[in-house]
Amino acid sequence: MDPEAKPGDGPLLRQPVQSRRTRSPLALLLALLLALLLGCAGCAPATRTAAGRGRTGHAGLPSTMEEYALPDVQPEPAPAILGPVEEGGLVVTMLDVGQGDAILIKPPGKRTILVDAGTEDAAGTVARELQRLETERLDLLVATHPHEDHIGGFRRLSQRFPIRMVLDPLYPQPGPVFEGYLRQIRRQRIPLVEARHGVVVQVIGDHLGVFRPPGADGTASGFVLGDEQSIREVRVRVSRPRGPPDDADRTAASGGGSSAAAVIDAAGEQLPLLDLSQGVVLEVYLPHPPFFGGTRSDANANSVVFRLSYGDVCMIFMGDAEQETEQRLLDLQPAAGLRCPVLKVSHHGSHHSTSDPLVDAVRPQVSLIPVGRFNRYGHPTPATIHKLMKRGSWIFRTDKMGTIRLKTDGVKIQVEIERTEEYWKRYFQRKDKAPRR
Repeated sequence: MDPEAKPGDGPLLRQPVQSRRTRSPLALLLALLLALLLGCAGCAPATRTAAGRGRTGHAGLPSTMEEYALPDVQPEPAPAILGPVEEGGLVVTMLDVGQGDAILIKPPGKRTILVDAGTEDAAGTVARELQRLETERLDLLVATHPHEDHIGGFRRLSQRFPIRMVLDPLYPQPGPVFEGYLRQIRRQRIPLVEARHGVVVQVIGDHLGVFRPPGADGTASGFVLGDEQSIREVRVRVSRPRGPPDDADRTAASGGGSSAAAVIDAAGEQLPLLDLSQGVVLEVYLPHPPFFGGTRSDANANSVVFRLSYGDVCMIFMGDAEQETEQRLLDLQPAAGLRCPVLKVSHHGSHHSTSDPLVDAVRPQVSLIPVGRFNRYGHPTPATIHKLMKRGSWIFRTDKMGTIRLKTDGVKIQVEIERTEEYWKRYFQRKDKAPRR
């Protein structure tokens, strides 16, 4: 996790050089009081309620549990994409893991994809949530970048759930977290695929394939998980770039049409076709060589950014991308590939990302923010919230709403939240009945 404030940002208190003469106790006490006053200059006192549930808050952010309980004011009218859907489609669950990311993607069928693993401290929470969602294994783990709040929980999760493959940018980040993460991958012999612009993950039924960017001959190598337990390496021909879905695409997404994954199993000299108009498709947009260097946070700037699509619905996942990352994305990717109804907001709503050009390109109707309650960074910043709301996007955040689940049939999106008004009502009833200490 990279902090917002850097050493030296605060006031620097310089003490005068002391003489050899010993100061009196009164003088020492006065000096200590003066140092405390100067060190706390500008500190805002915590807001306290009668029940004692206050916190020190950043300007414009909730500072008490009562403020968190207030329903969010969402723009009017409601986004057109929202509506009831039937079971059996794509489900994306943003887990409440505090200040970190862990997002479970469940396509139709039995395959599972986890995007990031939260912190080491949150690994137990992630494991319990995965169990509650009847997850027995993780067929693919996408590690967006090597910070502790995104891969810190990997080691403990890998001991509890079999992980079949890992997709990672492999940006070198010296330190015990990243090195321990790589050691665990080697120890368990988990296949590791380098995340780069052009990598594609496709899930159709019970088949999951991870394919490297195609070469000049229009073919790509990759790995496929099928009904069997082993992972098979294959080479495929890549179809036309994915564009706006036509009627045939919608039929395939809803369960009809031929299965490209089934074609992979066919024998013959002709290479099978990877048809990206079918199933659930995850397309990696960034990183794109060369890696960023010399930015505010190079690990963040080289995050995995990808597009998840199913039928007419797509979602953009930004990792912890910085503004430099967003600009490269806008330079590389046509506007049609960025315009999606759902945006997973970068870096917990930090002011270092979610620039106006990016929001204007994506035009999100729904914005997702994984963030910890009363976090010390001031995430999400009021400016980011205002920027999204001004454009009519509804905002769903884990610190206020808990675990957030999106269900889609490829046409509409249904959003379910854990912490409703009724939840908060019961919460305060329990608090009020608890004995005072």
